[in-house]
Amino acid sequence: MIKISIISLFFIVLNITPLCAQNTLWLTNGKRIEIGDYKLDNKEVVVYKNLKGKFKSIEKFDVFSIINDSKNEVIIYQQDSTYDEAFNLLEMRAFVQGQYDANQRFKSPFTTVGGVVVAGAAFVVINPVYVIVISGVYCSTIGLTKANKKKLIIPQEYTNNEQYLLGYKRSVKHKRIKNAIIGSVIGLAAGFTTFAIVNNQ
Repeated sequence: MIKISIISLFFIVLNITPLCAQNTLWLTNGKRIEIGDYKLDNKEVVVYKNLKGKFKSIEKFDVFSIINDSKNEVIIYQQDSTYDEAFNLLEMRAFVQGQYDANQRFKSPFTTVGGVVVAGAAFVVINPVYVIVISGVYCSTIGLTKANKKKLIIPQEYTNNEQYLLGYKRSVKHKRIKNAIIGSVIGLAAGFTTFAIVNNQ
């Protein structure tokens, strides 16, 4: 009850305070979110106001740090002492940086195109019933294969950093799978449209 009252009071204060501060949430998955004012009193979540003025909250477990409007960094990440292989602060920073860089730099348009072609062809040429299975096989194959090394843009200072490379490759894998799924959905829609047009003639 007390916890709810504290958060409610924070919301009231933010409502009567102009949203002038711009801070950045740096998440453990490498993504960065621009936010307004924030509060760290709660032990489990970060309560903040987004740039549209809406109240949001995110678990501290998912936040690496907050870079405030004066460019000072507040570290949220805490190493899990119960897990022997948990990253220390420097290792986690490299891991997060790797994910961020991959999100920003790695492009995989042919993975999306492949999803469109596979799903579209499966719908029109093979059998609409099997399109989901075939698309699923395609997405799984993308997830199991590695990206072309020539497309990986690794800064010189991180070429031998195990944690950075782990984070970078993790984001690359997620992006390729995501693109494959997006392509498959587009291909499915295109295949359905083509199938409907052909059968209505």
